[in-house]
Amino acid sequence: MCRPDVAEDWDYDKNEDTPAEFTVSSNAWKWWICREGHPSFERKIEQRTRKNPLKCPECPARRPVLVPRSDADPLSTAHLHDGNRLSMCRPDVAEDWDYDKNYPHTPDDVSVSSSARAWFWKCPTGKHPSYPSKVSTRTRERFPAKCPECPRRPMLAFRVTDENRLSICRPDLVRSWNKERNLPLTPEQVSLASGKTVIWDCLDNPKHPSWPAAVSDRVGSATREGTGCPDCSLVRTSRPELRLKAELSRFLTVDPEPNKALVDGGVREEVDIADPGRRLVVEFDGAYFHGRPGGLERDIAKTRRLRDSGWTVVRVREHSLTKVDPGFDITVDKDAHPYKVAVAVVEHLALLGFISATAAETYVQAGALQAKELSDAWIAERLGSAVSNAERDSVGDKWDRMHAALESFQARFGHCRVPDGILVQGVDLRTWCYSQRAAHRQGKLAEDRRQRLESIPSWTFDALSGKFWDGHEKFQNTFNWNGAGQRNPEAETEEVHEARRWAQKLRERRRNRLAEGRDLPAYQVEAMDALPGWSWTPRDSRFEEQIDVLVDYCHRLGTTLASVKDKDVWDGHKIGMWVTNWRSSRPRLTVEQVSDLEALPGWTWSKNADAWAAKLAALTDFGKAHGHVTPSLMNGDEHEHALARWKHKYKSKLRGQDNERARRLRELLAEYGEVWP
Repeated sequence: MCRPDVAEDWDYDKNEDTPAEFTVSSNAWKWWICREGHPSFERKIEQRTRKNPLKCPECPARRPVLVPRSDADPLSTAHLHDGNRLSMCRPDVAEDWDYDKNYPHTPDDVSVSSSARAWFWKCPTGKHPSYPSKVSTRTRERFPAKCPECPRRPMLAFRVTDENRLSICRPDLVRSWNKERNLPLTPEQVSLASGKTVIWDCLDNPKHPSWPAAVSDRVGSATREGTGCPDCSLVRTSRPELRLKAELSRFLTVDPEPNKALVDGGVREEVDIADPGRRLVVEFDGAYFHGRPGGLERDIAKTRRLRDSGWTVVRVREHSLTKVDPGFDITVDKDAHPYKVAVAVVEHLALLGFISATAAETYVQAGALQAKELSDAWIAERLGSAVSNAERDSVGDKWDRMHAALESFQARFGHCRVPDGILVQGVDLRTWCYSQRAAHRQGKLAEDRRQRLESIPSWTFDALSGKFWDGHEKFQNTFNWNGAGQRNPEAETEEVHEARRWAQKLRERRRNRLAEGRDLPAYQVEAMDALPGWSWTPRDSRFEEQIDVLVDYCHRLGTTLASVKDKDVWDGHKIGMWVTNWRSSRPRLTVEQVSDLEALPGWTWSKNADAWAAKLAALTDFGKAHGHVTPSLMNGDEHEHALARWKHKYKSKLRGQDNERARRLRELLAEYGEVWP
């Protein structure tokens, strides 16, 4: 009622309740729909209704206001020279000049410290519209103005975009994200610089416990390497490097330990793979480490030192890295399969003459890694464990274990409504079920896993299904149902009130959905209809019985409902209370119920209207009994005195009027020959 503009964004699919059940200052967390088409987001109600409301986190926080420029605005060039010209002093800033919107002016026409007016500048990424800014604010030394749409580094932890989203930028870290223990937080909701501490799994050894670490610590920075599992890590090497070294050991003489190459001056340079007999060095350059600031310069200097000492250097660089020497270096895709990397290196070494063409062709035709067992042993030794990757418990093994536990639970209890506290090797089964529903809703659940879950009887991906069945079970167990569908009034405990509230909300939710042209899920409607005596409109049957009683009352006594008082009882029925309750609950009655009530003799929705009609009916009865409608104030009983006072009051009050009351009173008086103007 107070904020219909906010209520329009209410997500009826994810929220069990309706906006009508909450105040504008409620602290309840609810789901809201983004009008721009982004996914639904969760906010408190008061955060959406306050003066500065929180909106969709995916929508831009602000838009640049384009300042119109007049072409007639003259430029002063009195003090402009090559020593202060923008194009000469700050070519890096001049690169962003918007020539279309600033036409006919160019960076040659303004000074580097000009603050006379705002010019338009292009976003360096090309993803956002041009923005207005003065030249002086773009060229100042501290905090120069930049594109307002591009995220700042300090804001990365608060404003999540596709440019800094963890799930997009670091999928390698997402694989170790503990989905169950981090719920409801997901990798899509945090940025690379988020300081939030979350739980991570060790993918190398399941015996290592999960550990907490801030997202920013795991990601690292330009000057600091990201952290890993505190119980295991490969020092000064990587898995792709060890895989490649094991494959090249079939052609070259290599040492599994870190290699040293002797350079001029007696210094031993640490390298990835070295064959001293062939004076060959192979370096595997990952984009994460070698792509840091200054990484290319360091690689060039190291290559120069090795070549000056007579070594041939071949660098295997991931795709985003620039080649140090295009004649000797090759590029591979990031996170490429180790076999594809090995094939590319073997073929390249064959072209350089370090491997025979026949041996290279034989290796390529094999179609798989030839030294996987050797690399597994090297990695296991480096990790301090004798367990190979093939024997380690993978994420798929964990999923299979939880799926088997859910099947066992369903076979034993006949449903998938898992309660809290059922742990499978430390993982809560109910939380795991919620995570599978969330993954399905977001389109991230694999097709084979979806089919395996749907094959379990009574399993559903409806997130509200579990809550419905919990409420249904409590409601069924709380009330003793009979043929009329009445509850047992002897057990008015808190459980009874809770079950009644649940049923009331369910009825209201269905009524609201039907008004919108939709309905509750079919299994919910069928389950409730199966309860003996259940009714979606529980007052309907009683209402019809009470209407029949009132019709019988009017027929037998020859009267109308106008004379019924609040506490009147007839034939054991509290007809006065019925009339009062119906009047007060008129907004909640159906159209058919309102029509039935208004068809009753003498029915009115106003208590005062009933009182006036009752007095008029009493005056009519008095006329029938005495042959006139002039009750006396001196003679007769108290009833006649009251009737005389009422007649005198309304003859004076309604004199000269032409409304319904005046017409009815005038017709009654005229029937007995009394003239009343």
